[in-house]
Amino acid sequence: MSIHQLPATLGLLTLVLAAPAAAAGAKWTAVSTTAISITGDIDVADDSITFQNGERIGLKPVADAAGIFTLDPPTANPVLLNDNYLCGSNAPPKYLALPIDGTTAYLLAFDGPDVPTLAADPLDQTGICALYTYQR
Repeated sequence: MSIHQLPATLGLLTLVLAAPAAAAGAKWTAVSTTAISITGDIDVADDSITFQNGERIGLKPVADAAGIFTLDPPTANPVLLNDNYLCGSNAPPKYLALPIDGTTAYLLAFDGPDVPTLAADPLDQTGICALYTYQR
């Protein structure tokens, strides 16, 4: 998939936005440059994500925001591969989303104060700080 196809593909994901439970029990292989260099492969459980280096973040669903999660605890900001962070070292992301499209998962990290709503082009949304792509 080219970078030019990505926004169109992600626009379809608003229809298939999944809770981590839909991805739970699966190991997801990092395929985007950002995922390969920052998170590595991930393991998704019902209430957490474990990164390739063994760091883990807990997830709590946001009420009235399907498929949007806060970190548990909210201050979680683990050091990932190559001394990177999900959104940077200054502060953890406020929200995460994990939409699934068949055998592809996208981890979207948001650092804005408002609960995000996934749009046709998530990169144009207020508060998005990172997008990671995985396959199984």
